[in-house]
Amino acid sequence: MTKLPSWFFATAAIFALCGMVWGIQMSATHDHTLSPAHGHMNLIGFVSMSVFGSYYALTPKAAESPLAAVHFVLTVATVVVLTPGIAMAITSQGETLAQVGSVLAVVSMAVFVFTILRHGVGSVESQPLREHEVQPQPTESTTSSESFSTPKRHTRILPRFSNQLSKSGSFCHRQRCHQTKVSLRSCRATFRCSSKSHS
Repeated sequence: MTKLPSWFFATAAIFALCGMVWGIQMSATHDHTLSPAHGHMNLIGFVSMSVFGSYYALTPKAAESPLAAVHFVLTVATVVVLTPGIAMAITSQGETLAQVGSVLAVVSMAVFVFTILRHGVGSVESQPLREHEVQPQPTESTTSSESFSTPKRHTRILPRFSNQLSKSGSFCHRQRCHQTKVSLRSCRATFRCSSKSHS
């Protein structure tokens, strides 16, 4: 960024300080004859130059153009010429200087309008992201399906494990049935022996 915004702000502060001192002098002498000249110096010298400096601080591209320096010179010349010109017109010393200062003020504002229309307001807009820089974010549906899906390796193991469970279950069932048959046979044999002994 150039130093042009600082020049505008510094010059505006100097004009404001001069206007304050001048206002105190008029208040102390109770002579407000030159109040219009005092008001124009504060308006153009402080307010307008502060607005111009703020614009150039927000728009670096406009501050770097050669027209911005011309704008600064025109604004300072407007204050330097118009303020004493108004004072001379009030005291009947001629209006030529005031007229020249008025023309400079119009030209300075016209340059500011042209600068705004040409460069806009604000810094250079950031470039959009390129296609290869944009990474798609996973959606909720895909993440949920991926988290709850069963891998293929597990699906191959599950049938084998289920077959083993079924085989072991049938083996246990046959073993229980065999034990039940043996116990029934032993009970029958015991009953027969006891019945023979009683007879």
